[in-house]
Amino acid sequence: MRATKYNASWILITIALALLCFIMVNNLLGKLTRFFPNIFTFHIDEAVITWVIMIISLCFAIGVLLIQKILKYINLQAERRRREDERMMNAIIQAEENQRQKFAKELHDGLGPLLSSAKMSISALSQRVEGDLSKEIAYNIDQAITLSIKSIKEISNDLTPHVLGSFGIERALTSFINRLNPVTITKITIDSNLGTKRFDTKSELMVFRIVSELVNNTLKHADASILIIRLDYNNHEMAIELRDDGTGFDTSEPHDGMGLSNVTSRVGAVGGKIDIRSGIDEGTHITIYLPMRKIK
Repeated sequence: MRATKYNASWILITIALALLCFIMVNNLLGKLTRFFPNIFTFHIDEAVITWVIMIISLCFAIGVLLIQKILKYINLQAERRRREDERMMNAIIQAEENQRQKFAKELHDGLGPLLSSAKMSISALSQRVEGDLSKEIAYNIDQAITLSIKSIKEISNDLTPHVLGSFGIERALTSFINRLNPVTITKITIDSNLGTKRFDTKSELMVFRIVSELVNNTLKHADASILIIRLDYNNHEMAIELRDDGTGFDTSEPHDGMGLSNVTSRVGAVGGKIDIRSGIDEGTHITIYLPMRKIK
């Protein structure tokens, strides 16, 4: 059906152009007969010309109308595909978040208490053992368990940031960056106008995941000394900007890792925009715009 409309539209336009061309050529030849009397021309009655012009106009009108319907159908299909892609990506992201929450809960509620019990047992045992070597061993075990509990808490918090749910994006990202700064050579700063603004849970989690993914990507690949993060919310739009002075990369070439790919997918899933500017030894500048609505 679509192919028929497409062919019919071009047939009508072709007929209209052919008739228009015939009339114009015939008029031109009629004018040339003043200089070349032997030139053959068609003597067409004015009423016939009027009807031909009407037919030309009708062919153009119908042809354009059919083309508009075809373009409208193409745009509609493209919009349907985009929405379907967004729906699938949102489903994937939601499934990923569900797995993160499940894993974090198992760590916090399962392994965490077991290690805490082990720590208490070692502490009680260390008070009864005799000998410097035994006490040193008990102390080392206690310290190892303490570090394990701390690591589990950090992993659990990264998987499901509790600060995000309680205090919002700015506080959660500030906490995330404060944990990174003492253990990395890259100085990370954040500038935000969010304050205590709150958004729906999915939007807040999306922003946190995007920024944390980009930060981790920078620490892993950029070898940067400075990373600047800016968050600006205005007119129902969140602008996220990250700029570093690292090694950069050629944006025209495929790059390793899934970091930028994951971020691009997340941004596209909500109808956002992302602009990546970088070059070899020129650092990287990433700007993201996300549609978001404040709830309080």
